[in-house]
Amino acid sequence: IVWTENGRIMCGTDIHGIFAWDRDFDGPVQIDTIQEGKIYSMIESMPGRCVISAGNDKRLYVWELGKETDDVKCIQQIESGHADPIRDLVLVPEKCGIVSAANDGRLLFRFLSSNMRELSDAYIQLQPHHHDFIYSVTLTGNWKYIISGSTDSSVGVWDASLLKFLTSGKDHDSFVWDVSASPAINNAYYIASASSDGTLRIWDVSDINASDGLLSVGTFEVLANISLVDCDFSTANIEDKTLLNLIVMNGGIIKNELL
Repeated sequence: IVWTENGRIMCGTDIHGIFAWDRDFDGPVQIDTIQEGKIYSMIESMPGRCVISAGNDKRLYVWELGKETDDVKCIQQIESGHADPIRDLVLVPEKCGIVSAANDGRLLFRFLSSNMRELSDAYIQLQPHHHDFIYSVTLTGNWKYIISGSTDSSVGVWDASLLKFLTSGKDHDSFVWDVSASPAINNAYYIASASSDGTLRIWDVSDINASDGLLSVGTFEVLANISLVDCDFSTANIEDKTLLNLIVMNGGIIKNELL
């Protein structure tokens, strides 16, 4: 799901393509789509103008948004280079490109054109780390690091400017389904990771020393035998001197104070 800068909401589905809502939440409008199968990820590449989607068919699609809710057209579709379904996408603004994460355990970077409307056919494969599905990828709030979560139970870290693997965090005991980046909190930046081991972990990613590895600074057990499949930082109620973790997971909210 993506909320565009001009107030439109767009989401991908299992079998019915793309749905869109306008800024007044009228709709939804079903968009005719040539994209086949499940759509797992959508991101905005050009604010208010273009959205990129990816999913089961292993292709990347660029959609141009018109003035009307139903005025959405595909202006590019390309083979991604992935051998398996693409699970997640993230925009890397300083490199003017995107990173795609897939079930083949690879992260691929490709450049966007200067107007953010076209993806390059060529791609760069980031140094491999994961040996299983990568379900989630995000960019830290300071844009310094690309973070991934995998079913190999680890969280991977790459330098966003060099596209170089740095280190990983291996504190989870089961699949990592989702990773989410925080905004700046007291000049620090954090990542939350949700796992099938029933825990939510918080990682300090302000300044990562590859030799030290990535260590979690907080662990929250939610409920016994519950698999966490999603998490998201909320910026609404973060206090100035403490990190308040307001994490939305499986429809519920957990609030904990981390000194």
